[in-house]
Amino acid sequence: MADSKIVRFFKFLKLRVLRQKDSMHMIARGAVIGLMVGMMVPMGGQIIISILLCFVFSGNKIAASTFTFISNPWTVVIIYPFQILLGAKVVGSEVSENVANGFREACQKVEFFKFKFGPVVDFLSEHGWNIIIYFLIGGFIIGVIISAITYPLMIRAVERHHQKREERIVIRKEKRRNKLLKMIADGELPEDFPLD
Repeated sequence: MADSKIVRFFKFLKLRVLRQKDSMHMIARGAVIGLMVGMMVPMGGQIIISILLCFVFSGNKIAASTFTFISNPWTVVIIYPFQILLGAKVVGSEVSENVANGFREACQKVEFFKFKFGPVVDFLSEHGWNIIIYFLIGGFIIGVIISAITYPLMIRAVERHHQKREERIVIRKEKRRNKLLKMIADGELPEDFPLD
C-alpha cells in the first residue's frame, strides 16, 4: 500500500517536470541546478536556494525543486557520509566513518522550520568546521558526475514526452475529423461544416 503511494508520488513528480512548457534545455538546466543544490546544501533550504539559482541561470524552477529531492531522509543516510569521506580524501585528510555518520545524524536532528541548527553547530564545534569543507567538496564532485549524466537524459526524456504528446494530439484530431466526416455523410451535420 505505502509502496504504491510512493511510486505514484514519483510518477506525479516525473510528469510534473516533463509537462513544463519551458524549453528542454531550461528544464534540464533546472534539473542540474536541483541536483547540485541537493548534493551541496544540507536539507532544509534546498528548494529556496535552487529557485533563486534558477533565476540566475535560467533554469526551470519546478525541475530544480523536484531534483533537490535527491537528498531526502532516506538517501542522506548514504550520501552525507560518502560526501564527507570523499571530500576528505580529495583534500588529503582522514575522517572516520563514525564522524561522517555523526554529521548525517546531526543534520537529521535539525529543526529547519524552527531555525534550530544546534545539533549541527554542536557537532561541528566538537569535530571541526573542516567537515563542512569536506561535505561541500564531496557534494560538488558527486553533483558534477550526476549532473553530467542527468542533463542529456533529461533533454531526451523531455523530447520524447513532447513527441508522444504531439502524436496523441494528431491521433485525437484525426479521430475527431473522421467522426465529423461520418456525421456529415450520415446527414447529421451540414456538408459545409468546418472540420478543423
